[in-house]
Amino acid sequence: MIKLFQKYPHLILFGMLTSMFSGPGQTFLVSLFIPYMREDFGMSQTYIATLYSLATLLSAFLLPVMGNLLDKVHLIRFTLTAAILLSIGCFVLSQSVGVLTVLIGFFLIRNLGQGTLAMISSTTMARYFGGQRGKALGIANLGYPLSEAIFPILITTWITIYTWRSGWILLGLLTLLFFFPSVLLLLKIHYSKHAIKMKEDGGLIEKQASKELHTIGHWSLGQMIRDWRFYVLLVPVLIPPAYLTALFFHQSVLMDYKAWPITVVAIAFISFAVTRGFMSLLIGPLIDKLTALKLLPITLLPLAIGILGYIYGKHLFWVFFYLTGAGITIGLSMTIKGALYAELYGTKKLGSIKGLLAFFMVLSTSIAPVMMGWLLDQGNSISKILWGMLLFIIIGIGLSVVVAFYPNKRSDYA
Repeated sequence: MIKLFQKYPHLILFGMLTSMFSGPGQTFLVSLFIPYMREDFGMSQTYIATLYSLATLLSAFLLPVMGNLLDKVHLIRFTLTAAILLSIGCFVLSQSVGVLTVLIGFFLIRNLGQGTLAMISSTTMARYFGGQRGKALGIANLGYPLSEAIFPILITTWITIYTWRSGWILLGLLTLLFFFPSVLLLLKIHYSKHAIKMKEDGGLIEKQASKELHTIGHWSLGQMIRDWRFYVLLVPVLIPPAYLTALFFHQSVLMDYKAWPITVVAIAFISFAVTRGFMSLLIGPLIDKLTALKLLPITLLPLAIGILGYIYGKHLFWVFFYLTGAGITIGLSMTIKGALYAELYGTKKLGSIKGLLAFFMVLSTSIAPVMMGWLLDQGNSISKILWGMLLFIIIGIGLSVVVAFYPNKRSDYA
């Protein structure tokens, strides 16, 4: 892993930065603004969750197009355009005056942050590192825990001292003045150093062929959507982002239910970030050795244990326990998911495939917060909702086991 980073530091750092700056569009960070925005605009929990979910849903329909563009447009141009639009989304939210501007701002940060930048990071690492994509994804995905460790404390402190509107301005300026030039510099140095045209050749950058390509080839999007495994795997793949989006969006309600101070969440996110980063590094080499498909069934167990800790725990320690379990699951899930679809379907159309996957992922994260908000407004207890989540986790584990050990032949679907 260290040797891989030493050989391609600029491209891997690019992957790390793109994952890190998906933060302004991720729920863990947006949720810190929600109480202030609700108060200023006089919105209920369900109302603002519905706006957020609607913006996320609209974003989902655009992501397959973004994935297709990622296959066609030069990586520098595509990433820099995404950065500009993400910063515009932050600035729109900073100046929002009502429903329409909040909706537009949410749409831009969700599509460009949660959707596009995350897709750029995972697709680039999976496409250009072939048989070592697990290691590359493991390092690049450290951007997520860095984001979760740095941004919540920064934004919580900033909003306390200044205002929530200036917090969005800060995020927009960081994207425009730090992320934008950093990406430009990293990719230009990488191109000049390695003299490479970034093509969908499915191997390591130095053209080392991956053995898997001789057996799976490169699937088209049409071939993939005829594969039953794609739909079955959506359940275990979508549970972590959907559940964590709902839980993080409503984390103030979760803390109130236990009479725990909301401020402890910002500190507990350090635990979430550290465990996420550690598991991302740990699982990377195992993916290259055992395959992502075989490792997928283990991803949901830590989240289930963390949720159980929250349900039965009474001390503040259980906030850290719950977020540690969530961090382990998301660290495993993001890295495994990043390699999974390249293993199953090849890399030539990986952008389009990831775009369709991102559509389903964002769709699930658009539904989850409003569904949980509705359940809460109907008087359902937190523990009852969480037990329902645990049932689906069990189902997801079972489905991932079935696919992981099912003897597949590509000719069945091609």
